[in-house]
Amino acid sequence: MYKKIPYFVRGDLDMSKNIEINNNLKYTGITKNIDGLGRFVLPSSLRETYGIKTGDKLQINVIDSYIVLNLQKNNKKQEKSFYRTVDELGRFVIPVEIRNNFELQNGTPIRIYFKNNYILLKKDEVSCTFCSESNNLVEYENKLVCFKCISNLNNIGF
Repeated sequence: MYKKIPYFVRGDLDMSKNIEINNNLKYTGITKNIDGLGRFVLPSSLRETYGIKTGDKLQINVIDSYIVLNLQKNNKKQEKSFYRTVDELGRFVIPVEIRNNFELQNGTPIRIYFKNNYILLKKDEVSCTFCSESNNLVEYENKLVCFKCISNLNNIGF
């Protein structure tokens, strides 16, 4: 589904050792849209929790299908990372290489997760609850289900 990201964008090896992307992520319940200039706003509650202030630099990497943010605590930069400054409204620009890779455009919804000291962003994709199919979806009790899964559920007596 996602295109292969050029090597330099994939993140430094130290970060990918420190964080495993799996089902133990905590969803904040917050989904925000990217704006027309590629900016994303970190909610003030999240900025307070992680101690992110105006002028702070965020280290930005990609691991799997997630954009991983980490507050840069020193001036030592990793050559395989992007760095962006947080403005007074809590916005930062997602690098164009990452936006292109994940097909992020004006209005694209992004879900915010966290794990340990990392903030993770993931494109909010509409898909079947059971099989991740993105076509022929029907909403049932606030869940999206594709026709194939509905048929399978009918076949087993649901």
